[in-house]
Amino acid sequence: MRHVGHLAIRSRGTVCGSLAHADPPAEWPALAVALGAELVVEGPAGGRVVPAAAFATGYLQTVLDDDELLVGMRLPAPPRSGAAVGEVARRHGDFAMVGVVAELALTEDGELGSVGHCSGSRARPGAPTGSASSSRPRRPTIPPG
Repeated sequence: MRHVGHLAIRSRGTVCGSLAHADPPAEWPALAVALGAELVVEGPAGGRVVPAAAFATGYLQTVLDDDELLVGMRLPAPPRSGAAVGEVARRHGDFAMVGVVAELALTEDGELGSVGHCSGSRARPGAPTGSASSSRPRRPTIPPG
């Protein structure tokens, strides 16, 4: 968590608040997409679960209705998996100008079972771009060792 935002943001902000804000260069939305998270939404009509990759519909826009709240995030924890985060910011804690999250999981046989990634950037202030995907590679074998 020490890499997410400034101290004031880490102390007062919430994970779900960051996700609901849906700012493309923020760390939590990228992590949620790359790791295949499910987001828990509640409202007067009941609850629903939304895949993180389908949650943001545009810049600072989400699938939330006006009377709904994002109340939780479920992260899968596959065995034999790992993730890495990289970003470039003007100074520590600022929103990233460019960021990427990558995750991979190995099968029991040591083959590459799944890969997830998410990237986002701000080409100039107010002009975000981004992409996300999760896939199963065509060449799944990783040599032991």
